[in-house]
Amino acid sequence: MERAGEVVHFERWFRQHGYEICPLPTDVIFEGLGDLVFHNRRAFVGHGYRSDERAVDHLARLIPGLEIVGRLETVDDHYFHLAMALGFIDDATVVYYEPAFTARSAQTIRRVIPRAISVSAEDANSYFACNNLVIDDKVLVDMCTPELHAALGKCGYDVIHCPMSEFKKSGGSLRCLVLTAMGEEAPDARPRHQQRLP
Repeated sequence: MERAGEVVHFERWFRQHGYEICPLPTDVIFEGLGDLVFHNRRAFVGHGYRSDERAVDHLARLIPGLEIVGRLETVDDHYFHLAMALGFIDDATVVYYEPAFTARSAQTIRRVIPRAISVSAEDANSYFACNNLVIDDKVLVDMCTPELHAALGKCGYDVIHCPMSEFKKSGGSLRCLVLTAMGEEAPDARPRHQQRLP
């Protein structure tokens, strides 16, 4: 709530740059990309500590090009956003930290994603490895265990270590530093016109 005063300034900037503002009902809380983890059209939506599960239905209406493949409930407040406990590598591959989720949510991940790589507590808690950034065949992480490095290598990815010690003090890592647009496969999810952020 301490950042609520920022909203009006962001809304003004986006309106001035041709974006349509689609507010959710005031009693529905959704924390944005922290709780919406996607690759191209496919997305998981998280709820539990920061976002309301009711937001999922609103997102489905607002972004018709979005394929919501699962609603995931987190049960550990250390993973206050979904993006701290799960990250897409590609359409068929995710990394996730199973203890962060209810048993039902963990089953959902494994059911809908062919290669669901379960990471260790060290990868999740020390390295924030689920909060990664994928560029082509490179997976950028703060650091990771040899086991995760090998698992990603078997999927055809090179792992690049990017020390994030200072930013991790804020509770996030590489994914938290980018604003990613949805892929070309989801034109309905884009703004009315393409706009590069400064």
